[in-house]
Amino acid sequence: AQAGKTSNITIMGRWFASVLKENWIDVEELRPDQQPDWDPVFGDREQLIVFIGKEMDEEKIRLSLDSCLLDDKKAKSCLESIGELPDMFPPLDDDICEL
Repeated sequence: AQAGKTSNITIMGRWFASVLKENWIDVEELRPDQQPDWDPVFGDREQLIVFIGKEMDEEKIRLSLDSCLLDDKKAKSCLESIGELPDMFPPLDDDICEL
């Protein structure tokens, strides 16, 4: 159990979208790009945020988070600039991230 603020970043492996398709498991129903949550641009890359509490105002939380989203023009600009900034995380060790 955890109470209060918490945040952590851990290496959980690679996203399938970052692995060459020829290295994927060759079972059609297990292919990640055949899953319902596969995004055509980002693949299986996603981040999740979870709120746990009592009597929370879901609508207010959603509106606050939605106000932080980029508009389409800024989002496109961000996508075009991917790879221009240095990676702030250390490289993954291939031994711990085999698929």
